[in-house]
Amino acid sequence: MNKKSYFIACSLLIILSNLLIFSLVKEGEGTGANLIIIVTTCVLLPAFLHAVENQQTSLVRAESILLIQMAVMSLVRLISQIERTPEIIHTGLTLLVLASWLVFIVLAIMRMYQKKGK
Repeated sequence: MNKKSYFIACSLLIILSNLLIFSLVKEGEGTGANLIIIVTTCVLLPAFLHAVENQQTSLVRAESILLIQMAVMSLVRLISQIERTPEIIHTGLTLLVLASWLVFIVLAIMRMYQKKGK
C-alpha cells in the first residue's frame, strides 16, 4: 500500500468510527467532539496528501504518527461506547497521546529555531 492510500484509509477509519460513535451516543451527549474530529480529519487530509506528493519526509513521518494516534483514539472511543472498558486503558492511552503531542510540539519548535539559525 502506498503512502497516499495509507492516509486515505486511516482518514476513512477515523471518519467511519466517529460516525458510528455519533449514532451510538445518546442525544446531545458528546456529539461536538465527534464533529470536531471528523472536520479536522477532512481538513487535514489534503495537507497529508500534499506532503506525500511533494515528498516532504519529515512532515509525512509526523503526520502519519498523528494520524495513527487519531485512528487508535477513535477506535478506543468506539469500543468504549459499545462495551465498558477499564479506566486504566483510557488513562494510559490519553497520557501516551498527550506525551507524544508534547514531543511533537517541542520538535517543531526546535526545527523552527534551527531554520532561523541557518
